[in-house]
Amino acid sequence: MHGYDIINHAELNPEIGSIQEFYDFVNTLHYYDMGLVVDIVPNHMGIGNENKWWMDVLENGQASRYASYFDIDWEPLKKELKGKILVPVLGDHYGNTLSSGQFKFHFNHETGKLTINYWEHEFPINPSSYPMFLEHRIEVLESRMGSNNTDFLEYLSIITAFKKLPEIREKNIASRRLAELCSRNQLISGFIQENLVDFRCEGNDSISCNRIHNLLEEQAYRLAYWRVSIDVVNYRRFFDVNHLIGLKTENPLVFTSTHSLILDLIEQEKIDGLRLDHPDGLLDPTNYFKTLQSEAGKRLGINFDSTEANLLGSEKLPIYVIAEKILAPFEKIPRNWAINGTVGYEFLNQLCNLMIDARNAKKFKRVYQRFIESVPNFGELVVDCKKIIMKTSLTSELSTLSNHLNRISERYYSTRDYTLNNLREALTEIIACFPVYRTYISQEQKGDKAIQFIKWAIGLAKKRTLYTDPSIFDFIEKVLLVELEDDKDSEEYRDTLKFAMEFQQYTAPLMAKGLEDTSFYRYNKLIALNEVGGEPVHFGISIKDFHNHNIRRLERTPHGMICTSTHDTKRSEDVRARLCVLSEIPDKWQEKITRWSTINQSRKLELDKVLAPDKNDEYLFYQTLLGIWPCETPNEAEKEVLITRLEDYMLKAIREAKAHTSWVNINTPYEDAIKGYIRKVLTSPENHPFWKEFLPFHKDVAHVGFLNSLFQCALKLTCPGVPDIYQGSELYKFTLVDPDNRKPVDYNYLRQKLNEVKANDLYPLESGKMKMFLTSSILNFRQKHQDIFRKGNYIPLETKGSKARNLVVFSRQFDNKAVIVVVPRLSYNMVSEATPLPAGEEVWKDTSIIIPAEYFGRKCVNIFTNQEFVFTEERINAGKILNTLPFAMLFI
Repeated sequence: MHGYDIINHAELNPEIGSIQEFYDFVNTLHYYDMGLVVDIVPNHMGIGNENKWWMDVLENGQASRYASYFDIDWEPLKKELKGKILVPVLGDHYGNTLSSGQFKFHFNHETGKLTINYWEHEFPINPSSYPMFLEHRIEVLESRMGSNNTDFLEYLSIITAFKKLPEIREKNIASRRLAELCSRNQLISGFIQENLVDFRCEGNDSISCNRIHNLLEEQAYRLAYWRVSIDVVNYRRFFDVNHLIGLKTENPLVFTSTHSLILDLIEQEKIDGLRLDHPDGLLDPTNYFKTLQSEAGKRLGINFDSTEANLLGSEKLPIYVIAEKILAPFEKIPRNWAINGTVGYEFLNQLCNLMIDARNAKKFKRVYQRFIESVPNFGELVVDCKKIIMKTSLTSELSTLSNHLNRISERYYSTRDYTLNNLREALTEIIACFPVYRTYISQEQKGDKAIQFIKWAIGLAKKRTLYTDPSIFDFIEKVLLVELEDDKDSEEYRDTLKFAMEFQQYTAPLMAKGLEDTSFYRYNKLIALNEVGGEPVHFGISIKDFHNHNIRRLERTPHGMICTSTHDTKRSEDVRARLCVLSEIPDKWQEKITRWSTINQSRKLELDKVLAPDKNDEYLFYQTLLGIWPCETPNEAEKEVLITRLEDYMLKAIREAKAHTSWVNINTPYEDAIKGYIRKVLTSPENHPFWKEFLPFHKDVAHVGFLNSLFQCALKLTCPGVPDIYQGSELYKFTLVDPDNRKPVDYNYLRQKLNEVKANDLYPLESGKMKMFLTSSILNFRQKHQDIFRKGNYIPLETKGSKARNLVVFSRQFDNKAVIVVVPRLSYNMVSEATPLPAGEEVWKDTSIIIPAEYFGRKCVNIFTNQEFVFTEERINAGKILNTLPFAMLFI
């Protein structure tokens, strides 16, 4: 298995190791009492020479046994593609590629197969079109061999076989006959080699070009310039990635073929759980999860009832499954999903907002607006960005949907007057207004929330559209809710349902590309909030709301994952923690960025009366620089690495934003100006005014950022859910979006720091050793007292006093054992050079924690300091518990 570009679901990637090495790895895990959760990608495959299914479809088209495995539209709007697959791999227009001789025909004498090569790409030729090649100059071969020559007659017989025998098996027989003939007759073998020369286009040889073109026209695929995929690609892709094709996992044959190895490993107890990548790409995730659990249950001898209404988080699930599902803040996982929970992005964003000072929401928004000299509306921005994606990278899929919707409208005399353009415009507006990634309507279910979201989007679209017939929206609503037909057995009903479900498959990647990969790079108010599953306009949550989220998670998905960093996060947990500090000091932040911008004004370039970088990109740069700049002064080599990282990040960010440049249309002058600006700023001498302004501010923010990192680490390891620790995050890790966050981890260095922690060497704060200490201490405690966290309840504890809003306190309890977790937040105004940690009674003064009556008279111990307490009163001073460290966990 290769991951995203998987080509064979039945094998492990040999580049990683053999099946025996995998078994050895699992046995080692089991020896250390560990398990394995495997990330699987059921939604798509990589296409290319090594994918046998794909190559078979290219060779045989719809006649291939694998044609139904892939999500291909064999009857697209573009009539020239009927029965064909568009393959957009060319680096230039097809005509230029052809006439420049980049297509190379190849004949394999051992297999009798003909292929055409384009650089590293190899494309099979359909055997039924072999006669166009084999008959070329046939009279020359006849004159050389004689018309009655036995091998010549066999050659003619093979050509006839290719013409008349459409069965794939028989085509393979004919190819083998051709290979055998070539192996014994050098004249025929040489003749074929000569034909290969004639099927080569060089210079202005229009005859040879037409010869190649005519043969390619007979294939089940159409080679095209990669840019063509923007408009007419006719297979479902993973987002807009041309080399990743969607699978019809809802087809039982496809499910069996793609899950056989995984289910075998589950049966052998080599795998303990599954992480499902991109479930929103599946046609019917609900039924997929039920099928997955049912098949796993059969392998494990567990009877699983998939008809139960409440499967989410059920203890009866045969196999542990989590899904990479992105939820809006107002959205919940469907109860009938047979999974244990999500990968935890909801928790990440709740925790991030808990580090935000919500009181400064309006003030911080004004800081951003004043700096960029604009007043962006995030809701409108998202709609606009989604429309950009529909006009660029995901246009083809929208065309397919519009064409399908047009066919549905033609079925009824009441809707036949709706034009394709009108339907497409209305569909575009509805999708742009869609409030969630997708809905989950199927033949078995609709759901109140799905109906609500669809009506919501259509209502907004109606209001925004002045020139489209309003009745079109009513028609589309009936289509999406599958209300046009009452007879569920009718072909019309099934076709309408098919459209509604394919619509759902489209809105998910559209939301991801429009929101996460465009809007999040345009709206830079506080980029810590621009995270997967995040809402940048939501500026902070209360402690009460955070507790309520935890209580609901414990009720619904107690064993779902909770994360703070992943391979997909836009920034590492520690970068976010540092940037959240800005929410506490909006006035200082405004003062600093205004000063920095003035100092660096001369480093900008004027391009077409626009300064580069513009104010929005400059605002993003300052936050990013603040987020990753180290506390220790970097040497020249380290500084060069930082410059390169920032250049790479900013180029990616501005291309994703698509305001001045993009991946498809690169604006080299603007990008060069950005890189030049970064280099000029960061290579300034140490005594430059910018550094004098930046470094002291960075030092203060970074210090509180470290405290935030400890805060979120403690909560992730103790709140309801399964904590996910991303590789290398045991220490502070200041990384940006991929590929910056996917570099190899220095595990020897981590071991060294862990040994220092064991020796109680926790300082200085910026070393990260306190985070390592916190992580290792809680994990060791969890291992010894698993039931507290796996089965225990969650009880928010009340705080009183002047700093009550700065303290998050709760207990986890199971049977007669419990822990009380105490962590401070919003610490900027509680620390100073004299008091670097929010610890001690001088800091917390009158702030106290209300102790539940059931704990009165009981002894507890702080697992981090071994300090013992006996609860003798209703409340205890926070400074007594947080007397030396900025976190505490009391074991009762």
